Amino acid sequence: MCTLWILFEIGINIFEAWLYSFFLHRRLNQKPELSAKKAAFANALMIIGVACFYSLYIWFDIPVTDSVVWIFTTVYSFMVFSDKKSVILAWNICLGVLMLCTVNLCSSVTLMIADTTWEKLMETTLLRVGYVLCTNIMASIVLFTVTRLKPRQDKLSIWALLIYIVLNVALIGAIEMQYSLAWTENVPSKPVLITIFSLLFAAVCALVLLELLSHVAEERGKLEAQIVAASMSKTHLQETRALYEKLREYQHDLKHQYALLKQMFEDGYIEEGRKYLDELDVQYLLMHTTTGNLAIDAVLSAKRTHMCQLGIDFKFIAYPMMALPIDETDFCALLGNLLDNAIEATQRLTQDTPRHILLKFAKTRDMLYITCMNNVNVNTIHMEGGKYLSSKRKHKPGYGLASIRRTVEQAGGLFQFQILQEKAIAEIMIPFEGV
Repeated sequence: MCTLWILFEIGINIFEAWLYSFFLHRRLNQKPELSAKKAAFANALMIIGVACFYSLYIWFDIPVTDSVVWIFTTVYSFMVFSDKKSVILAWNICLGVLMLCTVNLCSSVTLMIADTTWEKLMETTLLRVGYVLCTNIMASIVLFTVTRLKPRQDKLSIWALLIYIVLNVALIGAIEMQYSLAWTENVPSKPVLITIFSLLFAAVCALVLLELLSHVAEERGKLEAQIVAASMSKTHLQETRALYEKLREYQHDLKHQYALLKQMFEDGYIEEGRKYLDELDVQYLLMHTTTGNLAIDAVLSAKRTHMCQLGIDFKFIAYPMMALPIDETDFCALLGNLLDNAIEATQRLTQDTPRHILLKFAKTRDMLYITCMNNVNVNTIHMEGGKYLSSKRKHKPGYGLASIRRTVEQAGGLFQFQILQEKAIAEIMIPFEGV
């Protein structure tokens, strides 16, 4: 075998390995803690490993099926990607099924059209060059088309994913058996072609069914988030009412205290009146926050009171909010969720660690910026599939951040949440033309 032909075969094998990497990176989420250098090294190692395994067939007759390469890609995926293990396994097996079906379909079509055998197709001829190139072009089109689907299988139940995995394992077994039959003499090529095409059709239908189930699971998740958001809005309303009742009580007490002070001063008890005035509890009055919007003031004052009770140092940098960029109820729910998440995070700090929360409103041109920052215990933060997992919902993302993101995106804004140097930073940008 000439050197040029060997280089052609190795080049094709490297391209196929890169194609696997491209597909997996489009379907899965890389671990955020993995550095770019480590990710690139692991990717290069996987591509070289797959290409070397494929290239062994140039010199050796290895009694092992090509499907062994999916072990390489699966191990690589577990190391590099943060999605659930079942999702990673499902996409690797899906990749294997699509590649095997495409390759076997192309080979069966070539054998039937050229009226040749597998032995001749494997020889170093122009027929093999055309077959290899067409097969890889077809595989690229199939895999690229699948990558255009929205990756949302992380919302599926483990049983749905397991059924899909088992189904694809069965398809791989059927394809391998069909491939073995194709090498057998006196086996008609037409039935083999029809069978392989049917297997490819079954694989595509299984993928479509998985996508439909994922869509249903996503819609169910949205409904659950809406229910939780409604519950949170009810909680915020109750907090507002409680604050209103406290303000009424304070107003009532203040009226009596004012009458008492007036009487003391009229009766000539000046020093006693001054002493009583100094001892008045005005702390609650100082807890009141003023932004220009009564609903926002009520939410912030209620949260400030709650944080004071928990020993959290709360700093608020205000901006006049006489007008709002979104509905008042949605804005209050957004603020409530933002501060509830910060409060919950600070509660997971060690007892001797000071708790700090900063909330800042700012406006630049036609954008309202909301920043919420708090210190966190990074050991209590867990991620999966690029999403932060809730401490209340086992192995599932929390509703709070999802609700905030949905509200902001519906308003045409941007929401970003990240953990940097033991600080949780939530940043919101919403279009705002108001004063």
